[in-house]
Amino acid sequence: MFLQLTITGRHIEITEAIRAYAEKRVEKLKKYSDGLFDVHVIMEVGKKGQSVEITLSGAGCNLNSKETTADMYESIDKAVDKMESQIKKHREKIKARKTTACMMKEIEESELVEELEEKIIGRRKIDGKPISEEEAIIHLETTKMVFHAFINQETDRVNVLYCCGEGRFRLLES
Repeated sequence: MFLQLTITGRHIEITEAIRAYAEKRVEKLKKYSDGLFDVHVIMEVGKKGQSVEITLSGAGCNLNSKETTADMYESIDKAVDKMESQIKKHREKIKARKTTACMMKEIEESELVEELEEKIIGRRKIDGKPISEEEAIIHLETTKMVFHAFINQETDRVNVLYCCGEGRFRLLES
């Protein structure tokens, strides 16, 4: 799962036992990864004790944990535990961000539908039976409506016929 695991020692010779222990403990972080990561473990011996620094990078995150104790094995354990909690926190942030974005999108869509409903003051369904243009003219003249939407029997498409005055009509074709 990890792209690369690098273990480096500063002022210390990395023994096989320490390397194996660090690899085993860092393996624990695999269960939290969704992608490939570079993990760099730096072990150092200094005046204040033995410290371990773990840097995890990749998949949009860069995390760092550092622990110093009197024992190298204890430092590894604490640094890995600290990194584990940082990964958990990072995943929770991403999950919360996605949830918030989805909720905002739903709210915006529902508000848009409400706005459209307020602008539409009436609805009328057109007859599903295709008619000719002449029949649409007769219907418009007899009902005294301003326009008539219908399905044209010649083209099978929705047309709108409206009155221009003086017994003349205009036809909109889709």
